[in-house]
Amino acid sequence: MTITYAGEALDELSKTSFSVINTGRTPILKKDVASPITVKFAKEANVIDVKLDGMQPKDLGATLKFNKEDGELILEFPLFNPGDKMDFSVLAKTSNVQFDSVGRIAGVPTLVVKDVSQERVGKSRPFATYPVSFFSLLLIIASLSLLLSEYPAEIRIKSQIKNGVFELPSLKSKVEWLAWINSTFSFTTTNERKSLLQIIGNLPDVENLAILHREEIRNGIQRLLGQALSNLKAAVIVFLIAAIGGWYVFSNI
Repeated sequence: MTITYAGEALDELSKTSFSVINTGRTPILKKDVASPITVKFAKEANVIDVKLDGMQPKDLGATLKFNKEDGELILEFPLFNPGDKMDFSVLAKTSNVQFDSVGRIAGVPTLVVKDVSQERVGKSRPFATYPVSFFSLLLIIASLSLLLSEYPAEIRIKSQIKNGVFELPSLKSKVEWLAWINSTFSFTTTNERKSLLQIIGNLPDVENLAILHREEIRNGIQRLLGQALSNLKAAVIVFLIAAIGGWYVFSNI
């Protein structure tokens, strides 16, 4: 059995993809092209066909002219703006497609040829991406927890105090008061609650504590809420740290 392409018998067939990109900052006009970009393939490459795969933008208007006998491919375009891209592929009867590129364009000192086929092959992912991805995920979970669990409780308590409907409980001992503070203001940190807990700890252990020392306790609560970091701000900070970690992980994939 003989496999053919365009009437030629094939023992081997390879496809090599090319991209021509204007990586500069200056548009290339047709009048700037003294000698068009030409890709010259070695005779041993046995190139049998060239196909235009795509253009960015789609109305780039670029064309390919392939001279099979000379092994030359000429690229032409009316305008090549910064970032414009032209993709084409070459079919050859060998996997070793050797070529050279030439062209004379005003303002372009040289054509840069870059082989990206091996950039990702064998690239090892830094070990740090694993712990970073793990902790970034934890931070995202923590930020969501602050927003969905702690922040609503914070808003509720602050709203009650602002509207004057926040009531102090009638508890029988300081142990109960300390437990109430830790439970009611759980949206704050232990260190932030420390000053309020000290106020309760220094008061006499009497049943009518909320009546006798009402102002001291309320002032302590006001200071606590005024000094404590808002859970909304904390969630944003935590999420930004997680985003930085996520960016590091994805940039190394």
